[in-house]
Amino acid sequence: MASSQENSDRLDELEKRVEEIAQRQERISISVEQTHQIARQTLEFLQTLDLTPKTNDNHNN
Repeated sequence: MASSQENSDRLDELEKRVEEIAQRQERISISVEQTHQIARQTLEFLQTLDLTPKTNDNHNN
């Protein structure tokens, strides 16, 4: 059976890992939000473009 000190040390390690994972998840959440923002801006930009085909009489002959 583990000693009280070993259990305490293990608990400290686990608490540290939980904090690291929480920080990593926050960074990922921020990255996802930034990616969504870029996607929205890109879509808005693309919607402003006139993508209708242009006729070019020189090449249609």
